[in-house]
Amino acid sequence: MAAARHAALLCALALAAPAVAAGPEAPDVCALVPGADVAARVGATLVAARSVKAEPTRSRCVYRVRKDGAERAFVVWWMPADEFDGLRAVTDDAKSARGVGDAAYSKYDRDTRRHGIVAVRRNRALVEVTGEDPAEIREIALLALGRY
Repeated sequence: MAAARHAALLCALALAAPAVAAGPEAPDVCALVPGADVAARVGATLVAARSVKAEPTRSRCVYRVRKDGAERAFVVWWMPADEFDGLRAVTDDAKSARGVGDAAYSKYDRDTRRHGIVAVRRNRALVEVTGEDPAEIREIALLALGRY
């Protein structure tokens, strides 16, 4: 349910975009947060990193890493910082996450069995990181926020 509400808000924000002033241009997340750095942060080996620009003000990088013989995936999203409060408002299971950016919350998607952390640096950037392990996504969120 929370994932559906989150997706619905992202769609609503995307549909509203032409009616408001253009936000900041989304950076290439893979360039700002290189895959080798992500893999090193979680003690893994990089398999691949793929950049996806969802729209002019949102982008993400999908990282595939190998750790302990198993392949895992992490996704790092970049969005405008002013979307943080709206996203949190539609996340049913949001739990405050201290020590990550100016504000952050964690969540769990039961449908995909992935943990997520959404963190913001006010007036700079919002990052959302998803993966299987809460400790690892926290580390990646700290790494990503340090690049903005």
